[in-house]
Amino acid sequence: MQFFSAWLCALGGFGFLVVAKGRAKISVLNNTGKIEGNKMATNSSQHDTFFDIHCHAFNMAHPALFSFLENVRKSGTGDILKEMISITDFLPSRSLSMTRRHVLNLLAVMENDVGGMFLLLEDDLAGAFRKDGGPPFLTDVLRIGEHDYERIILTPLIMDFNTPTVKADEIYYDRPPEKPLQKQINDTLDGIRHYVRERPRGKLEIYPFLGINPANYSLDEVRKLLNDYLGLHSISRHLFYKAFSALSQLDFAEKISGKGLFAGVKLYPPLGFDPWPEGQPEEMAKVHYLYDFCQKKSIPITTHCDDQGYRTIPLALSQEWTSPRHWRKVLHHYPQLKINFAHLGRQYLRKFGSRRDMEWFNEIIDLCCEYDHVYTDFSFTGSNPEFYDHLVATMNDMPTPQQDVLQKKILFGSDFMIHLLDVESYYDYIKIFHESQLSSELKHQFCSINPARFLFQK
Repeated sequence: MQFFSAWLCALGGFGFLVVAKGRAKISVLNNTGKIEGNKMATNSSQHDTFFDIHCHAFNMAHPALFSFLENVRKSGTGDILKEMISITDFLPSRSLSMTRRHVLNLLAVMENDVGGMFLLLEDDLAGAFRKDGGPPFLTDVLRIGEHDYERIILTPLIMDFNTPTVKADEIYYDRPPEKPLQKQINDTLDGIRHYVRERPRGKLEIYPFLGINPANYSLDEVRKLLNDYLGLHSISRHLFYKAFSALSQLDFAEKISGKGLFAGVKLYPPLGFDPWPEGQPEEMAKVHYLYDFCQKKSIPITTHCDDQGYRTIPLALSQEWTSPRHWRKVLHHYPQLKINFAHLGRQYLRKFGSRRDMEWFNEIIDLCCEYDHVYTDFSFTGSNPEFYDHLVATMNDMPTPQQDVLQKKILFGSDFMIHLLDVESYYDYIKIFHESQLSSELKHQFCSINPARFLFQK
């Protein structure tokens, strides 16, 4: 996920990387007998459902841009050069005008409120924005490969931008802006309610992941956050849907508790989260509580795992904490922890002229084979059609036992809306997946069977 490149492009690079980097209404028909209005029949199968296990729904008010840009300003020359080399991979043949168009496209989405993003995404799949006459993916079903999906589950990942900011003495308004987690939680819940009320017969089900960095809170506050939003967590999809559909009954003035609606936890090391803060007893107590809480309740965790990202700490520290190898101690103590390493551990940073490092990817494969509940998603990475060619070739080169395990551990993810820096639309990201050389059965495994197990099975 190329946040570093993204925001430098979007904000003009602050002078040193500027060159680097009639909506139709959808009609959802009910000819299957399984979905009626806001009620799901008991014979509806999870394997009739398409899952996007890694997407986002935050807007321009949520990211801590001040903290991010302060970190860029304070980065050493070596870090900046490494990031610049990674951009040559990210934008290999893209003109400045193309880069500008992608950034404006991203901003056009991020200036919506959260509810508007969900409506926009569904409309896009229904073909509302196509200017090339391309057929819609979503009519009464979503067609991927040879499978039809009657429902679409999104798990928007909330990010805890509530990172302490060092006061910037050289500017006039030197008070660091606050980015409280609660504000993003409330906006997400309001956005889900807006979607449910606007589209009572819509195809989406939306179950967010709670972003949290324990370092930003006391142990009591960590306990409260987890119990407030995940204390009633159940692996029953029926109970999730009950909480989701009940939002249609709440007036916009009513506060949403969110109980029973949150599906998991989102962790993000580049924002200052250390998965295993040895030598810091207070911090260790917090992460022990977090992992114990999630393991006992079979609550899935998604952790950022590529070497880019929205970084507010030094590059070397970010890489150390993000590396899947750093999670080995966590999994040693919590072997039943259900965790998804995002982005397939993609490593963009490299020395000029050198080959891309595959260490994180290989480590994730090992962890998937060693632990029953370790998964990985290919969010953002799937923006490039060549990725799927490489994935197929890589899996074909594996020993059969390893290949069999990995096929059951890979999850479809889009990284919407950040992927708009590398692909024009959510429709196009789905189209690339649909047209890839993956077999129809593997597509179904990655976008339906595996994520259903990740979310709804112990």
